[in-house]
Amino acid sequence: MMRYFGKRALISLFALVVVMTGLTTGTASAAGFSPNPSYEYLVGSTIWQLSGESQALMQQAFTAARGRIAELALRCVDSAQPDWRFEEGPDGTKRMMFQSRPVAIITDVDDTLVDGAHYTADIVGANGDINNVAFARFVLSDGCTALPGAVDFIRFCVERGVEVYYVTNRYDQGYKIGQADSVSSYEAVVGNAGDGRYLALDGTEIGTTIYQALGKSFYDITLETMTKLGFPIDDGHLIVNDSKLNGESKERARQAIEKGCVDYPNGQREECASVGCARTLSCEAHEIVLLLGDQLGDFTDDFVDKDAIARAKSTEEYASKWGVEWIVLPNAVYGSAFNAALGYGVPELFAAYAYTK
Repeated sequence: MMRYFGKRALISLFALVVVMTGLTTGTASAAGFSPNPSYEYLVGSTIWQLSGESQALMQQAFTAARGRIAELALRCVDSAQPDWRFEEGPDGTKRMMFQSRPVAIITDVDDTLVDGAHYTADIVGANGDINNVAFARFVLSDGCTALPGAVDFIRFCVERGVEVYYVTNRYDQGYKIGQADSVSSYEAVVGNAGDGRYLALDGTEIGTTIYQALGKSFYDITLETMTKLGFPIDDGHLIVNDSKLNGESKERARQAIEKGCVDYPNGQREECASVGCARTLSCEAHEIVLLLGDQLGDFTDDFVDKDAIARAKSTEEYASKWGVEWIVLPNAVYGSAFNAALGYGVPELFAAYAYTK
């Protein structure tokens, strides 16, 4: 899912919790480990995200995913399973088929295939910027790397004729009106950008575009950097869902890939004034055999609008899917888990699980 840190109240709350519990040793300042106390809530989760245990879980996830694809490949050469087969695709390459449909997987990008821990470490350890332009600069840098095992797994899928669709909630709002970071400002970007604007669906200007700030949309950036990292990717298999305009749900994209789509809105947004942002995608219907993500919303909307405890309990309903059809990558530093906890009430959440209660 797109890396963003939404609820500022959550930052203050966790910062307060960390400071009050005395998270200070050695060279740490009286306020904690981050030079910016507002980021202190991220210290513990960032340490875990950078840990060997986290790296091992990532490798484990891709091993499970590889096993699923390998098992399906065996079905394609098993005469007892005629619904599964290999055939030659339009470009002459091997294509895995189920009945009349090509087989595909759908995967998130950030913290599912691409490691954002370096960005978080920079924010927490060096008082770095939290905004979408800063994140785009990180993605374009050499600090942006693939998760361990990710490239090998995606290549494994393609070599066995499985199509890979990359669906990301990276969005092209660079700054809100008047927002600035340590590199430039909204006014400076607008002054040099020409007619590019980030528009809400009702036409309201809500900020700059990534295109204004960097000369590339997040669609362009994603295609460029994923290729550089070694992922097999092309225009026909990348969907950039603009979550700031269309919401964070990926269900529409999942349905488009599964049922087939004609001129599916893709790229920056459906309507815009900037050069290079209008894209559409057309695709045939697919048999979806695997979903990969780091947030529950990467798999189904059934987890949406549920409180923290209800979300956790709902995972039991899908026990047969985890590790088989749905592969979860570990992400302790941001996302829907934080938002659900804040909505429930963090003290109330802790009290609900406390054994003394």
